[in-house]
Amino acid sequence: GVDPYEAAKAGVYLHGLAADLALEEENEYSLIAGDLLRFIGPAIDKIFAEPEE
Repeated sequence: GVDPYEAAKAGVYLHGLAADLALEEENEYSLIAGDLLRFIGPAIDKIFAEPEE
């Protein structure tokens, strides 16, 4: 399995990236947590499309 600390870091990063993608389409004042669900898939796609550092 994955180290819990590393999994938590990955989850926080994914959540933040999904929020960034959501803000490209939504207003930050009306965005709620449930709105992020449709951006999780695109966020994962973006992570795997980025070259590793």
